[in-house]
Amino acid sequence: MKIKILLFFIFLSSLGTSDGYCQLIPIRSFEIGDTVKEVPSFKNLINYPKQELSLMDLRGKLVIIDFWTTGCGSCISSIPRMEKLQEQFKDKIQIILVNPWESPEKIQERLSEKERLRPGIGLTSLPNVYGDTIWRKFFPHITVPHHIWIDPDGVVIASTTGQNATPEHVQQVLNGKKISLSLKKDALLREYNSKEKGLIRLGDTLLKPLFYSAFVNYSSGIGSGSRTIVDTSNNLYRKLLLNGSALSMFKTAYRILPVNDQRVILEVKDSTALLVPKDANLKDKWSVESSFSYEIALPLNQKDNIYSYMQQDINRFFSIKQGIQARLEKRTYQCYVLKRVNDFILKNVDKNKAESFTETAQT
Repeated sequence: MKIKILLFFIFLSSLGTSDGYCQLIPIRSFEIGDTVKEVPSFKNLINYPKQELSLMDLRGKLVIIDFWTTGCGSCISSIPRMEKLQEQFKDKIQIILVNPWESPEKIQERLSEKERLRPGIGLTSLPNVYGDTIWRKFFPHITVPHHIWIDPDGVVIASTTGQNATPEHVQQVLNGKKISLSLKKDALLREYNSKEKGLIRLGDTLLKPLFYSAFVNYSSGIGSGSRTIVDTSNNLYRKLLLNGSALSMFKTAYRILPVNDQRVILEVKDSTALLVPKDANLKDKWSVESSFSYEIALPLNQKDNIYSYMQQDINRFFSIKQGIQARLEKRTYQCYVLKRVNDFILKNVDKNKAESFTETAQT
């Protein structure tokens, strides 16, 4: 693959002469198959014995550059897993966290706040680069986590999501085997923001959409989750579901909150396409095969009916794609009822210490 040259430059001042000068060096963005060379060292380091870290000094090791921010929950929750990966393979690999946007003080402050929600997570023990935006130009991306894998010879072998950082995948690379991970190439880098503009782009501005819905294949470059857009200029109310499974889309369409998950019953012969695999090595392939994005747009005066339309769309699509449908039913179940007798008063329970029990029926 050819290396793309972006319109960015580094200005370097000489330190060894009395008359300073500036040297213009083009910044290259690297793609899979490119050899990474002629790049500056990592600076602004936390948890590293030296003030700088050069990729050239890491030749012979597998390098994983993990781009993250404190605003990314999945990034933070994966920190302990990345630390274990480094500990397991020791000097055979080097994981480097890169947070181009935040200062160490802001990182500490925000992680300290999250530590109350996720015990044991604080500043990582891994080398952590902060405020060094140049690395986003070498490896362009919009969403995080964003992982770059560089093999022991300095060749970029993967630009992928964080879920692929598993011991099995690392061992494959160290054994000299070719690894095939899903490519994460953010859609916004292609000058189109799908989260803002939607999944469907019209070919002519004279064509004014009135009502439509569409499904598209999984794309790691647009992120995940849902988004509602009130498009007053076109009198449209739009809903986007990004990279979701059939189960997650059904839950959204039928307005089932996570706290009511125990009321979801799967009566299917094979739930493989509905449930995210517990084995991280299978998640990549599962996402590509079982995740989709969906968009619906309808007139603003019809927005109260959007969930009804979504139910129809999603049922039709997954009936064809996976042979499944969803519906709401009223069923009678045996249950226990807690009832007060006499004048006995129930004490308030500390929600932080209370244990909960839920049961999901599956067949």
